[in-house]
Amino acid sequence: MKTILQYLNEDARFRERANKNKGIANMLKEKYQVLSEVDRNVVLEIIGDCINWERQWRDILLKNESLRGSDYDKKTILEQEKMLELGYEPNHYNDVRKLKTL
Repeated sequence: MKTILQYLNEDARFRERANKNKGIANMLKEKYQVLSEVDRNVVLEIIGDCINWERQWRDILLKNESLRGSDYDKKTILEQEKMLELGYEPNHYNDVRKLKTL
């Protein structure tokens, strides 16, 4: 399966915001062959709904602390744990910042 970066490098149309959902639809159809049988417009509508609902979800949780899950404020910790799991060194960000100043 191609990555977002590969699609951006290969297809200049995917670089345009107006074509983002179409590119994502192509990636989904490539990964999930069953979507090849679904009408392209339906797939685009599903993608649009997903993106809009995810945006609404983040906005609502930002404004309503009482609705947030227990992991809401643990993003930084969870990211750091995942980075260590993937093999990054502790304080990776600090090392990168220091390198940029040299």
